[in-house]
Amino acid sequence: MNVAFLRKSLRTFATRGLSASGTFGLTFTLGGLLGIYQTGIFMTGLSCLMGMKVFGCFGMENAVLRFGGVYVGERDQDNVNTHFFCSILVALLISIPLAVAVFLGSSWISDALFHNHDLVAVFHWVAIEFPLLVVSLLICAWMRAFNLSEVSSFFEIGMLSLFTSLMTWCSYFVGLSLSAGFCMHALVVVTFVMILIGLGVIGWHGVRIPTSITTIHPFMKSLWTYFQIDLVFYLTQWGGLVTLGYFVNSFAVGIFSIAHRLAFTVNFILTVFDSIVAPRFAHMSSANDHAGIKKLALDTTRYMTWFAAPIVALLVFAPAWVLAFFGEGFEAGKYSLILLALAQFVNVLTGPAVFILTMSGYHTLMKNILLIASVIGVLCYVVLVPALGVLGAALAIFIIMAFQNIVAAWAVNNKMNINLLSWWKKSPVQHG
Repeated sequence: MNVAFLRKSLRTFATRGLSASGTFGLTFTLGGLLGIYQTGIFMTGLSCLMGMKVFGCFGMENAVLRFGGVYVGERDQDNVNTHFFCSILVALLISIPLAVAVFLGSSWISDALFHNHDLVAVFHWVAIEFPLLVVSLLICAWMRAFNLSEVSSFFEIGMLSLFTSLMTWCSYFVGLSLSAGFCMHALVVVTFVMILIGLGVIGWHGVRIPTSITTIHPFMKSLWTYFQIDLVFYLTQWGGLVTLGYFVNSFAVGIFSIAHRLAFTVNFILTVFDSIVAPRFAHMSSANDHAGIKKLALDTTRYMTWFAAPIVALLVFAPAWVLAFFGEGFEAGKYSLILLALAQFVNVLTGPAVFILTMSGYHTLMKNILLIASVIGVLCYVVLVPALGVLGAALAIFIIMAFQNIVAAWAVNNKMNINLLSWWKKSPVQHG
């Protein structure tokens, strides 16, 4: 791994560390200041927001990484300008009408779907946050395409959560009344401010209103496939919270959400490297640099595994001790935390398999793998959550993630002759 790449990885590690601490900090804030019930209320709203985000972005996050990464690498400014404004426009055309529908239908959503009228205020703020979050995430994707992975983290949900957590603590110390709705309101304010900053950064890096329109057909054609991939990822990451809210109650959502967020600390290193390597995979694939893809894939898997191992060991062998930091009652999720941590470790062990396939022209194959995983996931949620509650949601996620990541790693080996599980061997490939 060359020095420049390592330095960039360390800078990205630092900003991603802040982002991960934001997710962790908001989890601690919710558990410590709001308690299990209000935590469950907030996380129900957040899980629905992330599902809406899938529709608002409509696959454009991955499409930007793939096409934007190539255009930036080729210094094709006309295509960069056209595709940037196209992605923002499409996102707003989708998200604003859906946001209005959610705002007007918040009472029905709260009462009919989740049987809890306390969710109404949260869903009002969810509707307002939705278009803002979509724009922020697209700005993040473009920054990654511009090879600004160390800056892009500031526009993701983790860093937004960090600033939301800080606002909540400041409000607590000045004596304001806190609730799940207040925290969602704070998230709206933070996201709006970050969008203004992000647009300034994008403009600083040369993006302008396009004076000539280039073709966007390949970009638009890829969106449906990427949308399906994102939808399946949503079922994996957030389906447990939604089904618990529907089948059980907000207390179960609160307990599960803390365990779920903690398990993502295992996956933290994967998000660090993915933010760096995804556009590199796209550019290498465009240049037919198979040797470069192989070396980068094995290097990243090696580093990710060694970093994640001690974290997963702590969560697996001392789950109750870790959960006790978040307040009374959260220890009930200890067995769920073990399963969720192991699920994320499988994700790390199989390396950037998903990104290799999606950035190297095998996105349709990856979509099919994830569609099968989603069918398995829905069946698991419907069967296991009503029967086992919080533990059932964790078991369902473990089954989904084990299936999709192992099959994806097999596909990378089968299609590209890259065995990601051989990361422990010294790579014979020398590529700068």
